[in-house]
Amino acid sequence: RVCKAGAAPDEAPPSLPGGVDLPTGPALLPRAPEAATPREANAPPTDTDSGPEATLPPAIPSALIEPAPRTPNEDEDMKPPTCHHPLPRRWTSQDPSCHPHLDDRRDLWSKGSAQDLVPGADMGRFMKLYRFEELRTALLFSEVQAADDGPGEWHRWSAVADFVQAINDRWQEAIEPGDTLCIDESMVRWYGLGGAWLGVGLPQYIALDRKPKDGCEIKNLACGQSGLLLRLELVSTKEDMGTLEFAGGGTTAGTPTTLRLTKPWWGTQRIVCGDSAFASVACAERLLEHGLRFIGVVKSATRRFPMETLGAVTMPVRGGWRTMVSIAPGEEGPKFAADVWVDRDRRYFIRSCGDDREGEEILRKR
Repeated sequence: RVCKAGAAPDEAPPSLPGGVDLPTGPALLPRAPEAATPREANAPPTDTDSGPEATLPPAIPSALIEPAPRTPNEDEDMKPPTCHHPLPRRWTSQDPSCHPHLDDRRDLWSKGSAQDLVPGADMGRFMKLYRFEELRTALLFSEVQAADDGPGEWHRWSAVADFVQAINDRWQEAIEPGDTLCIDESMVRWYGLGGAWLGVGLPQYIALDRKPKDGCEIKNLACGQSGLLLRLELVSTKEDMGTLEFAGGGTTAGTPTTLRLTKPWWGTQRIVCGDSAFASVACAERLLEHGLRFIGVVKSATRRFPMETLGAVTMPVRGGWRTMVSIAPGEEGPKFAADVWVDRDRRYFIRSCGDDREGEEILRKR
């Protein structure tokens, strides 16, 4: 049935069940670490205070950190570490192999630049060069070796996939998300060779006109309240992705990906938000079967979605909307809702939570 935009005061709008009852509030930040025993004044630092575990961000799995001896560079003025306080939470590093204008990694610590219009990176603001080199020697990104052959392209991803899985396990252990989960995709720029037809370089090279960068595509899940990443999934060839869990079954590619990324939070009644790459009626149904709600933008995956009916509804005012709800036989309330909202063009949504009450007006300067 079609509901008018805005329900009358004496008419309760059709609402869908949803929401999550979290033990410590609707939006949770990362779990606080256990309080450490304070060290006595003027006491010498221990291995825990100055080792790689104390200096790396909390997202790095401790299982992939092992101390290793380091060979000093004779051309570099190397000094022993003297700073024992932890690094800032947000620190990044770049490798000259992925940057076209750097001849040496040490150039990143220079305040000057070979490019007149590009300022120097000046990484010394965050970390000394000798300390960065110490951390590099103590990082282990994978516990397996990349295989030389195997089915599909997964054997070329083996060393990288091992590190991604360790990151996912660490995030799941350290972060308790809020009541909203956001699923999307991101690109990692790649300047070298790549493609499934080549035996070297990036196993799966993605080049899309609508993306500003070409390279490695990653599906990711984040907390809608804190903005913290929760899980990552590497994108390989179509044949390889078809061998993963939940693949097939006549659904679009976004549905199995959504199920895999949200699996740790099944049964929590959290709300999953996704764009048109993931949204479909089938995706909303599968998530509801596993105890998750869904809100998504529908564009191309229109199977069983009332696109023609909602597209024919007349809405003369910009900002107007209409809602259709699906009520199964024997059920009291609606199970799913399909919405159309008009801005410059019409936007269509599928959801299994919320209602059609009028929200607050949002104004943006363009």
